[in-house]
Amino acid sequence: MSTWEEHFAGFDHFGATPFDPWPIVYMFERLRVNPDDAVYLDMWRAMFREQEAAQERWHGSMVRSPREQVHVASQCLMLRPAIEAGAGGPLLEAIALCAAHGIGLPAWVAMPYVERYWSAQAGAFKGWEEAFGPIRGTVKAREARAMGLETYRAALALVEENPDKALNSAFFAEVGAIVERGHSAVQEIVGDYIDANGAAPLLYVKQHLQSGGTLRSAESTWLDKRMEQWLATPTSPPESR
Repeated sequence: MSTWEEHFAGFDHFGATPFDPWPIVYMFERLRVNPDDAVYLDMWRAMFREQEAAQERWHGSMVRSPREQVHVASQCLMLRPAIEAGAGGPLLEAIALCAAHGIGLPAWVAMPYVERYWSAQAGAFKGWEEAFGPIRGTVKAREARAMGLETYRAALALVEENPDKALNSAFFAEVGAIVERGHSAVQEIVGDYIDANGAAPLLYVKQHLQSGGTLRSAESTWLDKRMEQWLATPTSPPESR
């Protein structure tokens, strides 16, 4: 079974979402602008309690859980200025993020996509690249970004298999043998994925497993830690490391 098949395991409708993350993400943005507003803070905390209740009811993949949906929706929101400025790459990236995590598309993502898609079908553009723009960045950089989830999951599997294994060049070489990349590239890809997605660092997972936890509980407690940071410092997003 491939990484993406595992990612979507158990979902006949990939767009089905157990929780709507957008209200809490929008409220957090208001708090960033108005950090001393007690009304916004109370509303945000109430929404957070609703999110935690939904999390307790959730028994599916962690990458599609309410907590993770909130995190990914906040990533998409960072793309909003570029999307509203007409950039096609960030638009497609936001759609991919929402699709992968089972998040409903907000109007500022859905409407530009639908308009461009049907305009392209009607002949307003010469091709898809003109409609959505060229792919930016070097082939190597794009490939590394696309491999992030697969490489991170491969690393987690090795840590789970032997939590006492040192996280050194030999470890990353072993991961590299799975994803067909060198140990230096693997270490960079995993680090970039963790930073970009706020995922649990390998050392954190390793220590959690050594103390008797499971991979699932490691991911869950890491998300708890990030949310605690978020609550304690409403003007800053949770740290990823």
